[in-house]
Amino acid sequence: MSVRQFTLGRNDALCLVTILALATLFLAPALRPGYTLLPLGLESGIAPWNKQVYQQAQNLLLSDPFYQYYPFRNVIAESLREGRFILWNPYVFSGHPMLGDVMTQTFYPPNIVGALLFPLARAWVFLIWGHLGMTGALMYAYLRSMSLRPVNALFGAIIWMFNAVTVVWLETPQFLSTIAWLPGILWLLSIGEKHHRWSAIAGAGAMFGVLILAGQTQYAIGAAWLIGVWGVFHTAVQSLKQRRIVLWPLIAVLVVGVLGVGMGMIQLAPAIELIKLSHRSLLPTLFQTRWPPRYAITLWMPDFYGNPIRSPWWGDGNIAERNAYFGLWPFILSLCALSWSKRLNGRFWGGMVFILLLSLWGTPVTYLMSWMPGIRYVPLTRLLYFVPFVGGIAAAFALDAAQDHLPEHPRRVWATLAVVILLLVAVSGIIIYPQCEQVIEHSEYLWPQVGTLILLLSIGLGGWGLIRKHPTARLSAPKFWGTLLIVLVSCADLMVWGMPFNPVNSLDILYPENPITDWLRQNPGLYRVLPLQSGRVVFGPGVLSIFGFQEPGGYSSQIIRRYRDLAKAIQGRVDMWWMAPNTQMLVHSEFDPLFSMLNVKYVLSSYQRPERVTVEVASEGCLTDVPLHQGELVTQEFQVANPGLNRVDLRFRPVGNLGQAMLRFWLWRNHAGGALIADIPFKATEISAEGEKVFFFLPVPDSVDETFVWGVEVIEAEAGADLALCHADDGYNFSFSAYSTQLRFADTLQGVWIYENPNVLPRAYVSHHVETVTDEEALARLRNKDFDPWHSVLVPLPVSPELQALTETPRLSSISPASVVEYSPHKVIVDVQTAAPGILVLSDAWYPGWYSTVDGQDADILRINHALRGVYVDNGTHRVEFRFRPPSLYLGATFSFGALLTMVLIVRLDWRHCRKRQE
Repeated sequence: MSVRQFTLGRNDALCLVTILALATLFLAPALRPGYTLLPLGLESGIAPWNKQVYQQAQNLLLSDPFYQYYPFRNVIAESLREGRFILWNPYVFSGHPMLGDVMTQTFYPPNIVGALLFPLARAWVFLIWGHLGMTGALMYAYLRSMSLRPVNALFGAIIWMFNAVTVVWLETPQFLSTIAWLPGILWLLSIGEKHHRWSAIAGAGAMFGVLILAGQTQYAIGAAWLIGVWGVFHTAVQSLKQRRIVLWPLIAVLVVGVLGVGMGMIQLAPAIELIKLSHRSLLPTLFQTRWPPRYAITLWMPDFYGNPIRSPWWGDGNIAERNAYFGLWPFILSLCALSWSKRLNGRFWGGMVFILLLSLWGTPVTYLMSWMPGIRYVPLTRLLYFVPFVGGIAAAFALDAAQDHLPEHPRRVWATLAVVILLLVAVSGIIIYPQCEQVIEHSEYLWPQVGTLILLLSIGLGGWGLIRKHPTARLSAPKFWGTLLIVLVSCADLMVWGMPFNPVNSLDILYPENPITDWLRQNPGLYRVLPLQSGRVVFGPGVLSIFGFQEPGGYSSQIIRRYRDLAKAIQGRVDMWWMAPNTQMLVHSEFDPLFSMLNVKYVLSSYQRPERVTVEVASEGCLTDVPLHQGELVTQEFQVANPGLNRVDLRFRPVGNLGQAMLRFWLWRNHAGGALIADIPFKATEISAEGEKVFFFLPVPDSVDETFVWGVEVIEAEAGADLALCHADDGYNFSFSAYSTQLRFADTLQGVWIYENPNVLPRAYVSHHVETVTDEEALARLRNKDFDPWHSVLVPLPVSPELQALTETPRLSSISPASVVEYSPHKVIVDVQTAAPGILVLSDAWYPGWYSTVDGQDADILRINHALRGVYVDNGTHRVEFRFRPPSLYLGATFSFGALLTMVLIVRLDWRHCRKRQE
């Protein structure tokens, strides 16, 4: 059979318009002015918005765009509009390397353009629409370059645009924007292979580079694997045809890979650095992430295990990680392609359907894949995205082949269809049998699916009947309408399944302003806010960045492992059932005083919590008493074990004539007359009838293991006044109590309780005592009760002589204040004035790429307290600067620039060569 020549014509223009129209129709509700494609209905269940937003969530499965992707993109968009390119995100995880987190799409060109042209919420929708239409057009172009009829190429494009994997990840923009470029790469590779055009190969390399920059590196690795298999296949085919070794296809694929990886190095180099330091460096093996074979039934019954918008989900895992439905008839046809198609490309894609499915199920075929570089970072379930891709191409080839063979060889075509349909019935029975009880339990949702399945089969068989008519008329109207019927029913099936999946919401509820953020803005300063996720979600991880507030937690697929370990060591409890198993979320359900190390000043809770008050001394009773005389100072020494000393209760003799006496309460650190903590005059009449008097003062954050002295003095007393302090019966000289506060109530607004941490450590301060530990000992030491972060810092071994000297300073040396002069994402300037050497502590996450200077001279950044930053400073006045200048970025940018330059050179030389040949 001769291969039809591809020429662009009116039908192609009509098909491309149809692709754009279908993308517009699919996203029409979100494209309306004033709307966006985000799951904002989640706010109705999130404090504080549950008191002001009543739009219910349409799909609870979609939460990542709300908590993770939109907040990240918002930080980037706002920075771009302010005229700077952000690489470090100060709002989450006490600082996060944005440039290395591929999911943020920091360097993806379409996002940058969209952020500059439109408000982010609208750019979000336009970019999804643009990518959906673009990938359909590119798939159409690839299939037409394979000389498929326009209607069949349109069939493959529609399958690829609206399959379940695309739809369930549609609001997760990096998934679609990554894989959208793959058909274009194959299209340009095919052109380059047929015509030996190096400019097409350079274009494919550029597309592969943009694919990498789009952010879903796991898909990029999968795409590289698929392109590599394509290159090996075509090299083998060309070599067999010409009876000599032909390496051109393989060389073309290698050039595309080198150029694409080179162009993407501005993203890949920082990403490789981060992944080595992130919690993702420890991953399950490839075979532990296989696609369970029982989920194969969802390839022809997509809602067999349920659907979050139609029926309860009773499968394990997540529907987005399990479902790869791309239409009943497209799936049937993809299984027929290997048998029907006489073209090698059709057989290749038909064979790839089986190879990919076998790989996903963890069969021995997976071992062949495991040799690919980087594949260990790709869960097998991520390769589900490629099932509709290869299946859609195979189905288009099968439909095209059937139009040629059904009239001539109807028995062969009908026999193949019958075998495939019977196979699906048999496999369905094998899958259903072990799950009979669950199937019966969910039968009310399954019977409608069976009805839909039968309807789709019937309509499709009707289309095949039309195709069979007029066997000698290759372009007869019945054949065209029969083919079109199969195309239309498949398109309708996919669009009806997918359109309701992604919620559309009004911009009126786009992270609305609320009393909590208004309250926080009235308390300016450099601090972090800790939302406690218990009972009800409060804002959610990372969402506070929308309002410009920083937090110690967040949500990302790549968290600095050391920082995550530190935060979990401080408090690892997570009460929310769906948050607890998510290793990409760093959230907390309880407050711990050690959060002071992370500059946490305010704590938000969805319910009232008791104020954290610790009793330091409790001496009760009044066994004897000590009279007080005017001008005489009575003192008592005591020790405190916790931070936040802020209250002392004294007990006076409850009987006697107190008169109008005036007294004074004093509190000093270390000894009477030492550093003054409190000086409170009071009247004798303020003493209660039971003889108690309570004294509150500002909390002492660094009161841990410190000695304090209180004193009482009678300033004025009437004649005959009878004043006396009680002696306790437990061995203390006087009867008194002392309390330390770790958390105190500040306000309650719109169903959220706001608490203040009175002992928060400043964002920057100087500590004069050092403890040296190994990495293995650091976290255990931090959790030890006798570790005092208000006076001491942990530094990993080995240390310099200057730091060693700080280990010998008194353990309870007070911290020295530091003033943050400038705090921006890439630069922090701190002024220090200290009477003794110490370590300037900056409670931001440690990460390579940060550099520091002290008075303009380079200084080493220390990793202190396991995961934070510090710099040694001598006594005196100093200016310390921290700057983010990651070498990985400069290295990657150099490779990217070189790759772009090479592409331009290749295109220029190729065009010049073509002109010379034409002359």
